[in-house]
Amino acid sequence: SNSLNIQTTFNGTRINPSQTGSILNITEENLLPEFMINGFMIGMIDEIFDMYQKMNIQATTIMASGNRFRKNKTLQKICEEKFQLPLKLASEIEEAACGAAMSVEY
Repeated sequence: SNSLNIQTTFNGTRINPSQTGSILNITEENLLPEFMINGFMIGMIDEIFDMYQKMNIQATTIMASGNRFRKNKTLQKICEEKFQLPLKLASEIEEAACGAAMSVEY
């Protein structure tokens, strides 16, 4: 395969804070921006999927929030393919700002 294998744990994980990231399978053919971007997106979803598996639950839908998902159809597709579940975007846009505003006490 021509794809890069990118482990995106550059700041460690919750379980192993000292874990480092890596980029494997680099060749002359795939050392291009499009392969790097795709590899990072797959690596991000792999990391989320690993956490999901450790939770030992069975979801029927993946809820995604944030502009990283909202504005990136490729990332949405990678996520759906990895989890083998449909992905739904949060109904509110600018989710962090909405959450902060709702948490303010009067």
